[in-house]
Amino acid sequence: MTDLQFAATIREETTGGSMDTDLADLPPAGTVRWVASRKAQVVNAIASGLLTLEQACTRYDLSIEEIEAWRELANHYGTSALRTTRLKEYRPAAITTRIERRGRKPRLATNKS
Repeated sequence: MTDLQFAATIREETTGGSMDTDLADLPPAGTVRWVASRKAQVVNAIASGLLTLEQACTRYDLSIEEIEAWRELANHYGTSALRTTRLKEYRPAAITTRIERRGRKPRLATNKS
């Protein structure tokens, strides 16, 4: 799948196909709560050329690996794979291992009782 096809697929899933996306439509800089729709917006912005990967990393204080993991998940499984409650279902073991090697624990949703 090319980047343009990928962007069109993500755009369709997140905006109903609207081409009128600009920086004002993206999550605000410094966002810390990443729901699936926000992740998809950032992945779409990068794939469509609205943001570069480096700009997205700086704007949102994220690592390249984290954004690339979002892109891989969305590309292979669709935007539903970006939900944290589905990480175990969709996230390949290689991505989890790569994050753990960097000294970070994968962010998983926990049920607080």
